Amino acid sequence: MPRYIFVFDSRTDSFPERYRVITPGEAADHLRAQEDLTGTVPSAAADAVLEALVDQYPPDSPLRAESVHASNWGMVARSYAGLFRD
Repeated sequence: MPRYIFVFDSRTDSFPERYRVITPGEAADHLRAQEDLTGTVPSAAADAVLEALVDQYPPDSPLRAESVHASNWGMVARSYAGLFRD
């Protein structure tokens, strides 16, 4: 199942950054365009990218970086809508 790394903004219920983790041989440009993603991340760099995003936002920030496995980006977006509201 594909893995996605994203930044969720709880103020706007939006995803200012969204990436799909890809393996060698996957059509990165096609996947990025098809799912309207910010970009793609090679699987070998995924944990480092996530760590860098997490480090950008302090715990009290309305922005948070996450990583999930889902069948497509639409499923992630629907699952997280409203999830982090107070």
